[in-house]
Order: sequence, then structure tokens, then C-alpha cells
Amino acid sequence: KKTITYKQTNQDGTVFFKTVIFMDNIAILKAYNEDDVFILTDNLLNRTIYEDFSQRYFAITDTLKLQWEVSNENKLIDRYKCFKAITVFRGIKWEAWFTYEIPYSYGPWKLNGLPGVILQANDVNKVYTFNVKNIKIDNLISVNVPEKNFEILNIQDYVKLKDEFYLNLFESVARDDRDVVIERKTNLRNTIEPKYEWEE
Repeated sequence: KKTITYKQTNQDGTVFFKTVIFMDNIAILKAYNEDDVFILTDNLLNRTIYEDFSQRYFAITDTLKLQWEVSNENKLIDRYKCFKAITVFRGIKWEAWFTYEIPYSYGPWKLNGLPGVILQANDVNKVYTFNVKNIKIDNLISVNVPEKNFEILNIQDYVKLKDEFYLNLFESVARDDRDVVIERKTNLRNTIEPKYEWEE
């Protein structure tokens, strides 16, 4: 079994470490400092994201396949020869470096679909950056999926629910402060996924 730990750095200076665990045909992402787990089958069609907000827990199916343009440009990352690939995913253009030497179609966050593991990735504006921190082989791995009562949703229903929750929250604040104006522009989110495919 192989594990890969990524370091995620955001433009605001926040840092997260996330470890991908490859077990047979399943890749599991365990995020430190967060109560979420990614489970991904080898065909990329059965991805489930576990997230929570407002004291509710959700299991979200997200099956969108990324379309990559792979170039011959290459470099070494942690002794692995990596090749450059570009994609546009939900409103953001991404640059990734992957290696054929680790033949898992996986990477940090939701970046996947290449013929090898992504060891480095960033959006073109470098607001979000992912770098491999370490790669190691483990004989025994313990994975604990959170024991919660999950509500099962597809990604579109989950996004709608979450958008409405935060818009209602902000409107509640605005009612208490007349200087605050809230505009309902859910297709202009200031997040890592600012625009979804059904909003094109």
C-alpha cells in the first residue's frame, strides 16, 4: 500500500496537509484538521465526498470527469519524472504535474483523471497550490471513516442547499445592519469552485 501526503497552501497563508492512501483499487484521502474523507474508485465514476456544515453531515456524489491537455514539458519532483497537464475545472484553470511512474489516476483535492498520480498542482493565478510532501510504502494502514449520520445528495443538490444556507445567513445579518447589502449571485462564488457546469 502506498501513501502520498500533499501540502496545500492558499494565498491567504492557510496551510493543510492531506494524505492519499491507495488500497487495492480504492484511493482514500484523509484530511488533517478536517473531518472529511474522500473515497474514489479506480474508474473515477464513484466518488463520494464527506462534508459537513451547519451541524449536518453529507455524503455527496460528484462524477464530473476532468478534460486534460497533456504536454511533453517535464521536470523532476521528488525523484519522479513528471509531465505538465492543463485543465479548466469549474471556473478555474489548473496546471498539474503528474508521473507515469505511480500509475494511479489521482491527485490532490478533486484533481484527477490523468494516467498517473499528480505530485504538484496550482491554479494559474496561484491562489491554491498543492505540493507533494512525502511518498512512502506502508504495510499496515488504518482508515477510520467518520461515524456520522450522513445525508446522501448529488453535487448539484448539495451546492444549492449550501448556497441557500449561506445566502439566508448573510441576509439575516443584513436585516440587522442596514449598511449591508446582499446580492444573490451564486455563480460568482469566491471559492475554489466558483462556477459549476450546470451554471454555464
